[in-house]
Amino acid sequence: MKPRIVISFILFLSAYAPLALLFAVRDFDSASRWFHHPRFVLSVLIVAVLSLLLLRFAMSRLKGQFQITVCRVTLRSNDLINYSIPYLISFFGVDFGKWQDVTALSMFIVLLFILSHNTQSIFINPTLALLGYGLYEIDFKEGTKQKTGLFLAKDDLVPNTDYAMERISRFLYIAR
Repeated sequence: MKPRIVISFILFLSAYAPLALLFAVRDFDSASRWFHHPRFVLSVLIVAVLSLLLLRFAMSRLKGQFQITVCRVTLRSNDLINYSIPYLISFFGVDFGKWQDVTALSMFIVLLFILSHNTQSIFINPTLALLGYGLYEIDFKEGTKQKTGLFLAKDDLVPNTDYAMERISRFLYIAR
């Protein structure tokens, strides 16, 4: 089971909210105190803010459907470095005034979403890391069944402790 498409899209967009801010800084003209390409920059910033608001809303709605007992915990937050590669785009010569550059950038972002969704790497999100969420690989018991999965959690997960969790996909959970 792949992550739910709407939640996946919100997680994906929010992961690139900091990139929107980098674009805005790069496009800012200090002489005129405004942007060279205001339509593009303001549109990207609006999408970024909306994605952050939707992420906050979605995360607040997750209450924890199942009780689990954590058996083993491995921190996986260092995998976030893999998500930083697209941020390098902001340091290359993208001209936001050229429709070709904006189209190519948009196609690249859509391709990243498709790849992220299909490989279930959508949850590697630097925005969540900035909000204090860690990514953990967990061996846990759900009832009498022993399972393994990736968990997003605001607090450090401790072995031999019970948590409420919400299932996002077959191997992705959020601990409460």
